[in-house]
Amino acid sequence: MAWSNVIGQDRVKQILINAILNEKVAHAYLFYGPEGVGKDAMAIEFAKALNCERKKGEACDECKTCKGISEFSHPNVKLVFKLPLGKNETKDDSPLEKLDESEIKIIQEQVKLKSQNPYHKITIPRANSIKINSIREIKMEISHSTFIPGWRVVIVSEADAMTEQAANAFLKTLEEPTPKTVIILTTSNKDRLLPTITSRCQLVRFSYLSDDEIAKALVDRYGLSEARARLVARLANGSFGKAIELLDVTVEDKRIRPIDFLATIASGKIVKLLIEIEKIVTDYERSEIENFLQVILTWFRDALMVKVGMVDKVININMLERLKKFVANYGEFEYQNAISLVEKAIEQVEKNVQLNLILINLSLELSELMKKAYQKTKQMGKTQWIEK
Repeated sequence: MAWSNVIGQDRVKQILINAILNEKVAHAYLFYGPEGVGKDAMAIEFAKALNCERKKGEACDECKTCKGISEFSHPNVKLVFKLPLGKNETKDDSPLEKLDESEIKIIQEQVKLKSQNPYHKITIPRANSIKINSIREIKMEISHSTFIPGWRVVIVSEADAMTEQAANAFLKTLEEPTPKTVIILTTSNKDRLLPTITSRCQLVRFSYLSDDEIAKALVDRYGLSEARARLVARLANGSFGKAIELLDVTVEDKRIRPIDFLATIASGKIVKLLIEIEKIVTDYERSEIENFLQVILTWFRDALMVKVGMVDKVININMLERLKKFVANYGEFEYQNAISLVEKAIEQVEKNVQLNLILINLSLELSELMKKAYQKTKQMGKTQWIEK
């Protein structure tokens, strides 16, 4: 059953199945909820279920239509996403017309990755918004009859990224529904959409996934061991999209350098710290630095679990001895404060703040917390935790 391509979200699946079987498909849906929980994946499966040549209420995943929709090559199904602005581009140009060949190639690669894995987040340099050009193109296509019988489905991924012009143009499309046309908006930030758009859609809420659901999917789809799948699932905080991003983070050698970076911070050697930060920024892509910080985040959470006696909740269990030494040497460490600082740094990475600046500021703030905790602790010995 093709609905199984979507992890969990059984309540949502039943809503959509009932809509098809009872012939009560809405003209517009808003799939909203946390990032990485399957909103785009569900929209794609819904498009297949509406158009499958062999089944009703679900997709066979074998017919020409199902395969075409999965590959984003079916003419009745359109995926809209954020795109960069081309040089001297106007609203009358087609969305891709003014982009150069290298950008077109990246877009094609990203769409291919999305077709292979609907949980993949399309990421294109300089693509910060859904352009009015894309919405105008949709409106034009919807105004014409389909060449192939069936439902026309428009999936607008990260719909909250529409520019003001695009959102206003899109509103007119929603106000004039076309027969056998379904528009599906997906978003992790429902409140950023115009209320007039939200009110014209059937709202479908998506929930966080359970650790069990994520772990099973990682074992089945990526061949992970049960132990590693459990580790990734606990780190992912209910998001399968995040779990995919974290696959590298949970490889043991990927965790060593971030923890050693904390040791450098603890040493108080500023010159050494600045040199290490420069190396990190050189060696890692922005997305990898986000994962680097995620490891540090889990370290502090693990140390807190050790401090409160909940060792069974520790993620980096192979580093338990180092964690115990840290807790012993920094007994009064402000864990929640440190966690907040790292979370803030991760947000700054996502917002394209200068990487050197992020790491320097974070390092100085964590260094102050460590000094403060060390001075308060009764155990005044050497910070043994930094030794491997």
